[in-house]
Amino acid sequence: MKKIKIIITLCVLIFSADLLRADDFHEAMLDAKEKFEAAVNSGDEKEIIKVRGQFERIRQLNKDVWLVDYWIALSDYNIAMLASRSQDTEKVKKYTQTGLERIDGSILQRYDFADSYVVQMMLQFNRWMYEQDQMDAIISASQTAETGAIENDPKNPRLWLVKGIAQYYTPAAFGGGEAKAIESFEKSEEYFNTTQPASEIHPDWGEEMLYGFYALAYIKRDKSGDLEKAKEYIDKALVLSPESQMINGMVMPEYEKAMK
Repeated sequence: MKKIKIIITLCVLIFSADLLRADDFHEAMLDAKEKFEAAVNSGDEKEIIKVRGQFERIRQLNKDVWLVDYWIALSDYNIAMLASRSQDTEKVKKYTQTGLERIDGSILQRYDFADSYVVQMMLQFNRWMYEQDQMDAIISASQTAETGAIENDPKNPRLWLVKGIAQYYTPAAFGGGEAKAIESFEKSEEYFNTTQPASEIHPDWGEEMLYGFYALAYIKRDKSGDLEKAKEYIDKALVLSPESQMINGMVMPEYEKAMK
């Protein structure tokens, strides 16, 4: 009888320890995610690198490693994008490659998570900045990632956001253009309004970016009423994030130029 009581006590202690680790994981992930969002919003590379290290430490808990790797890959993507602004090609290459390694590993662990394929698309697009002789391979890899996202969650708002951004930067003669981009942004907006993340530590980013690129697409199209629509989306973005580096540093200057 005494042995049975000891076994039961040990089982209770192990179960309680598992719950504690789960709570520790959740709280650590939530803290890192919030810091990541603030760093990306401000365009602070040092802070993104710092929070990337925080995700790496969380990874040592060996819980939902696929989700931790997702956030590390997204951190790498944002570091690479900031490096592209200063034309630091070596840094773009470094973080794009490490990001692809992480997201590929995440997909191997959890193949049905659409958001991982979305980040894979984004990182594949980055390759054109340092591998322009590999455009066929980049297009093929991007399309494969897009297919993975669609098959697992065709209503993922970030999928249609990223697809729209790619169309925005692709000339109409090659299947892109602002009109096609706006069609994808419309789907993204619909799905942002009708879907919810699985939890508060899952991806929920992109709405502010959507409004920013919506505005850019309307500015670029420049039909009657388009500048008014662009201003509406700028205002929506600023409600979500008044200090947005993207809106204030990238979108507003284009809008002000178009208004002159």
